[in-house]
Amino acid sequence: MYLNPTDEATEVDATKEASETSDSDEINCYSLDSKSEALKIQEDAHFNLDACASSTEPTIGATGPSAQSFFSRSAGVIPPSHEVINIHFIKQNTTIPVPSTVQEWTEGEKYFQIVERVPGVPLEEIWPSIPQPDRERLARQTAEYLGQLRSFHSAKMESLHGQPLWCPHLFNDDNLGVTHGPLSTAEELWDVLAKSLSDKVPEVVKLRLRDRMPSPHPWTFTHGDLTNCNIIVDPVKFELSGLIDWEGSGYYPVWWEFMGASFGFGEDDLEWKRLLLGNMTNQKEARTWFLEFRSFGSRAGDTETETRLKVLKECGIDEDREI
Repeated sequence: MYLNPTDEATEVDATKEASETSDSDEINCYSLDSKSEALKIQEDAHFNLDACASSTEPTIGATGPSAQSFFSRSAGVIPPSHEVINIHFIKQNTTIPVPSTVQEWTEGEKYFQIVERVPGVPLEEIWPSIPQPDRERLARQTAEYLGQLRSFHSAKMESLHGQPLWCPHLFNDDNLGVTHGPLSTAEELWDVLAKSLSDKVPEVVKLRLRDRMPSPHPWTFTHGDLTNCNIIVDPVKFELSGLIDWEGSGYYPVWWEFMGASFGFGEDDLEWKRLLLGNMTNQKEARTWFLEFRSFGSRAGDTETETRLKVLKECGIDEDREI
């Protein structure tokens, strides 16, 4: 689930805040009780999305009437969704619990997907009621599942089928439809990242940021959106029952999973991310670099001033620059 541009993202250590740009396309979900009912959607040329969306409360991952419960969702075809091929890959190569896609298709500017419902509830709905020991156990369990992805590498930053990726959080894109890649080298990655820097950034700062950019190799398969709404949990045992929203997943810099989990949306998500990061492969140096980099972005906020001043001082510049 990509959050709206108006949502605030807070760094997990609670010292930084930043507005995150993400998919603004509305996601409509529809509760369906059988596969035949789900597939009938495709046959109905006059299917009314708004009417169907308002007929039931759409909760991805909620416990349904049976294991054969389905939901359908729609979104714009831009940015692209790689969810179906990603889920198939995860099912074939890992033990990570993911939903099964029944059908996908496009109609004009809309992309449709019918997915088997994952049993359980989103973590965000029950976080306050989970005892601390169970929270810690869930974080360890989730990190162990994510660890299975670390062995999947590519020669390029790309989707599973060699297509560009969409990740506004990494590239600070203002245009939500922009995709990037495939990219092969660190220099190619820097060239794309540097486009998001303000044109007022001194050249000495750009050189410092480039020289200290951590290697992206090996390009590693990454989920990329571990927000608590994408973590589906058994409400009784407090165990992971599903990890959803793989639409933007693919081969990213080896440090991006850790960095992407370094921002929380609300206090509950912050608490969740702190526990999760404590169980993931440590990429703190990359995290420090990325926070410094984004403090010079064209969309940098006032909360990033302290980080920017620190870098400027290290470059021999004693006063802040308007970014």
